[in-house]
Amino acid sequence: MYPITHRRWRRLQQAWTLAQFAPRVGISTTYLGQLERGLKRSPKYEARIDKLLDQAERRKLHAAERALDRPFSRKASLRLDRAVIEAGR
Repeated sequence: MYPITHRRWRRLQQAWTLAQFAPRVGISTTYLGQLERGLKRSPKYEARIDKLLDQAERRKLHAAERALDRPFSRKASLRLDRAVIEAGR
């Protein structure tokens, strides 16, 4: 059993399977698995993997930031008010 490497952990954080991520990198699932386990080395593809994962993490972060900037809906605001009142009792 191989330990979970940093790249594999980052891929799993995006909820991507090998089959979903390998075509994005432009390699086979077998080769991607070998790269992740450290059985093969390829600076070209390792850099590509890191770039794709960085982009995905930035997109996720930007989406979260945009969600925080949106005003609460009236319904959500009322639920929040109710929760604050009940917590104060």
